Amino acid sequence: MFKKFLTQFFIFLAIVALIWFGLRRLDFKKATRIDQRIEQLEEKLGDVFLNIFKQQHLEIRDPEIHDYIESILEDLFEKNQIERKSIDIYLLKSSTVNAFALPGRNIILLSGLVGFTETPEEFIGVIAHEIAHVESDHVMRKLSREVGIAALFAAISGNYNMELLREVAKMLASNTYSRSLESEADLLAFEYLVNAGYNPQSLADLFHRFSEELDVLP
Repeated sequence: MFKKFLTQFFIFLAIVALIWFGLRRLDFKKATRIDQRIEQLEEKLGDVFLNIFKQQHLEIRDPEIHDYIESILEDLFEKNQIERKSIDIYLLKSSTVNAFALPGRNIILLSGLVGFTETPEEFIGVIAHEIAHVESDHVMRKLSREVGIAALFAAISGNYNMELLREVAKMLASNTYSRSLESEADLLAFEYLVNAGYNPQSLADLFHRFSEELDVLP
């Protein structure tokens, strides 16, 4: 009798284990599909927003400028173990002093920023700050909170809702992150700069000039 009970008990445990394992696999597959859809959404949004800004501003493709930027960014990426090819950086012609991150691991630099920065360290500091936003996934976190994932999916389905997408692009260019996200990006950018051998005070000085002369922060 006891033997029979043990046999039935182990069969029951095996069934429960199989059901649990099956449900876990289903949850994993579902989560994986959701993650894949979010990644696809981010890539599409990145392409759309890049096109919007490139229609508004001429992209600067000067090889000398490109090589210079790459040379000063080499240590920033290497010392922080960030794959250089994982982030695309675009320099667009504009008198506006600004830099901002886009979905799809893209960063926009406006040429007005180049003229405003007084040292290479300040310029690198701004890029470090935007890389921090990218690496911390702040862009999609901001969009999901302020626009909504469902609305973003709808905006790029069928005929793109360009009116909404242009408004979202403006919002991204305004760099209005929450205080907590900005603080997180500041701390991470300072860490990036120290790791690469730069004095983070240069970024603090630049932000001070931004607030005093432009009343904005990138």
